[in-house]
Amino acid sequence: SSDVDHLPFEPHEIKKLTEGDLASIHNLISSAELREELERLASIIVKPKGSILFRRGDDPIGAFLVHRGRIGLCFDCESKAFPQRVLGPGAIVGLPASVSGNPYSLTAEVIQDSEFAFVPRRSLVQCLRNDPNFGFEIITLLSSEIFDMRSLLKTKPSDLPARV
Repeated sequence: SSDVDHLPFEPHEIKKLTEGDLASIHNLISSAELREELERLASIIVKPKGSILFRRGDDPIGAFLVHRGRIGLCFDCESKAFPQRVLGPGAIVGLPASVSGNPYSLTAEVIQDSEFAFVPRRSLVQCLRNDPNFGFEIITLLSSEIFDMRSLLKTKPSDLPARV
């Protein structure tokens, strides 16, 4: 059984990555070797606008490398207190949960028809176990994400919700 057999994708939404499909994620992953390995492990997923990749609280299934389109990440999609973060080509979505095994902490919604390279969690974790250098690359990516999220919190105190 393959890693994608049990995932919430329809068969027509999945195709294996071919050599010509390499994503433009070099702006987030500085190591060409890690980028190539993740792409090798990935399957292409196509999702229309309005699709949900995962919801806050879902068990992690893997990470999504955005090839084209736009994804909105939100803590509470109904709340104006935590604005949606919009990511486009080159972004990696779902990485913290996929590495830690903890549930997704955000909801990822497709806000523009999109194509992704989907890397199943099991494959991602095995990749990190096989090459510790890849682990350091991932730590750098996660650290950047933490920095970005903390920067968002540097808004005026009056813009933050009274309670979380």
